[in-house]
Amino acid sequence: MNEAMRHLSRSLRYFYAGDFRESLKEVDLALELQPDLALAYARRGSIYYKLGDVQRATINWNLALRLDPEYDDVRNILKALHENRLKTASMFEE
Repeated sequence: MNEAMRHLSRSLRYFYAGDFRESLKEVDLALELQPDLALAYARRGSIYYKLGDVQRATINWNLALRLDPEYDDVRNILKALHENRLKTASMFEE
C-alpha cells in the first residue's frame, strides 16, 4: 500500500507540473499494486479529462465511485459533467 501511495504522490507532482502522461504512468503503477484505490481511479479520471478524453475520464470516475460510494467529490464532478458545467478537473489532488 505504501508503494502505491508513493506512486500516487509522484503522479500528483507530475499532474501539477502539467506532465499528464507521466502522471498517468504513476497512477497506473499504483493501480497495479493496489487495484482497489478509489483515489487512483479518480486521479486517472482527472488526467484523462485534462488530456481531452472525456469518455475515459468518465469511466475512471465511475470506477472510483463504485469502489467508494461515499466519494462526494467524484459524485459532484460526474454531476457537473452530466449537466455540462464541468470546467476543470482539478479535484482529486489530495
